[in-house]
Amino acid sequence: MHLDFTITNIIDILAMLQAIVIGVILIFSNAKKKPTLFFGLFMLSFGLGGLGSFIEDTGLNIKYPQLIFMPTDVMFLSTACVYIYIKQLINRLKPVDYIVLIPALLEVVLFSVLFSFNAEYKEKLYNELIGSITELLYYLIVLIFNIYLVIICLITINKHNINANNYYSYVVVKRLKWIKFALIYFLSIVSIMFVFVAFENKVIDLIFSLADLVFIYWAGIHGLRQYTVDIPEWINSGIDDDVSDVRITKNKNEDTNYQDIYARIVSKIEKDSLYKNMTLNLSNLADSCSVSARKVSEV
Repeated sequence: MHLDFTITNIIDILAMLQAIVIGVILIFSNAKKKPTLFFGLFMLSFGLGGLGSFIEDTGLNIKYPQLIFMPTDVMFLSTACVYIYIKQLINRLKPVDYIVLIPALLEVVLFSVLFSFNAEYKEKLYNELIGSITELLYYLIVLIFNIYLVIICLITINKHNINANNYYSYVVVKRLKWIKFALIYFLSIVSIMFVFVAFENKVIDLIFSLADLVFIYWAGIHGLRQYTVDIPEWINSGIDDDVSDVRITKNKNEDTNYQDIYARIVSKIEKDSLYKNMTLNLSNLADSCSVSARKVSEV
């Protein structure tokens, strides 16, 4: 049997290899304060997720039916990993958040069981499922799950940015914006692929493959550069919804001269050129001035 290899297939192979390599690098990265494990798993699942489509597109599943139902295309895993990554990144991860991994775990178990069957049975089952109501329902659940998690991720980032803008310099907060773009891109690609799933168009397939190749490289670079964006608990609990109504609660036994502290801050910024520090935040500004972060915030 002749296997059908096209330029699109070659690009898909490059994208898969790139995602797998970057994913492995991120997973085993030991850089300080870089919660890269789950973003590495996202990249890895994103890369391996295209393996099933590649096998079908090239006809390898027909020549080697034992490859059918490989437990690599885990459609519930990618956005779940990004969700946990974001929670880790802003230090708001709770044990209950890991519940989003359950669908992916069940999916891996199911496909592992199916993959263990003999080739003849798998080929028969595969042909029965193609175009069936079961397949349609499965993809519909996958789409709803991914849309839901992407929306939750975007809401989480937006809420965090409100407080981060009060704590960090703009350039640090800006580092989170790439994740929002990545989520929107991922959701758009998944949605568009579901719309065009019934169409056989080589140009559309080529565009998707090229977009994935660029996205994987771009997301991998940003993932390697992303550090934890932490905010003290008192910042999160101390900012009112209506910022115009924020009031300073002063201890009766504390006599703080805000003018002196203000003058010290301005002098330190000018003398040490702290405005050139691209990672300047409330915490290290307070340390530089030998003043508590709360007092600097009040000033």
